[in-house]
Amino acid sequence: MRVVWQLKNTTVRGVYAELSKRRRIAYTTVMTMMNVLVRKGHLYKKRQARAFMYRASMRQDQVIACMVQDFIQRVFGGSVRELFGYLPCEQYLRRAAGGEGRSHGGAEVRVSITNLTHETKRRGTEK
Repeated sequence: MRVVWQLKNTTVRGVYAELSKRRRIAYTTVMTMMNVLVRKGHLYKKRQARAFMYRASMRQDQVIACMVQDFIQRVFGGSVRELFGYLPCEQYLRRAAGGEGRSHGGAEVRVSITNLTHETKRRGTEK
C-alpha cells in the first residue's frame, strides 16, 4: 500500500519495480497481493489499454485503521484487551528508556491504551 500511495496511479509492474529495488520478490506475488487489496476494498482497479491501473481507495490512516481492526478480529477474536496483553509492559518500557527507576513513556502508553480502547468501543457502537 505504501508504494501505491507513493506512486498514486500505478500498475502491478510499477509496484513490482519499486519493491524490487528493496528486496527480491516475484511479480506474481505482487499481483496476488494487489488483487487481495482490491477484493478487500483498499485499492481501485481499472483497465487502461492493455494494463490495469491501481490507486488507493482510501487515505492511508483509513486503510491502516481497517487493517488493524481486521488483525485484532482475526488474531484476538476482536478483543483489544488480549492484544494489550502482548504489548510491552511498563517495566520493559522503563528499561528501554534508560533506567529501572525512571518511567519514560509508561504514562503515555497507559493514556494511549485508554484512548484506543474508548475509540474501539465507540467504533463498535457505530456499526
